[in-house]
Amino acid sequence: MRVSRDEWAKRVERWKDSGLTAKEFASEVGINPRSYGAGIPADHVKRIFEPFYTTKKKGSGLGLMIVQRIVRDHGGRIELESRVGEGTTFRIWLPLRERGPRLLSAGTAAPAD
Repeated sequence: MRVSRDEWAKRVERWKDSGLTAKEFASEVGINPRSYGAGIPADHVKRIFEPFYTTKKKGSGLGLMIVQRIVRDHGGRIELESRVGEGTTFRIWLPLRERGPRLLSAGTAAPAD
């Protein structure tokens, strides 16, 4: 996925009032969606990315696990900070450059028996 710097700047401008912030660094971009809701208790935070873990009656428990997998597949990482009664902030870090294929260098193959 590629987004031009101009398009990125336009998107960030639109997000200003939504609780979403973003900042570009030398090698990555940080996207920080924030909720000002009830926050997530510490015992739930530990499990929030586990498949099928949910506290909602109609939740599948797959949403955040899928988000985490997509972020990782793009070479990024996702973190979360939550305070009960104050809200939750997710921090999503994505590299600015696309990852190339990982190739073995000469001489790194396992020896044959």
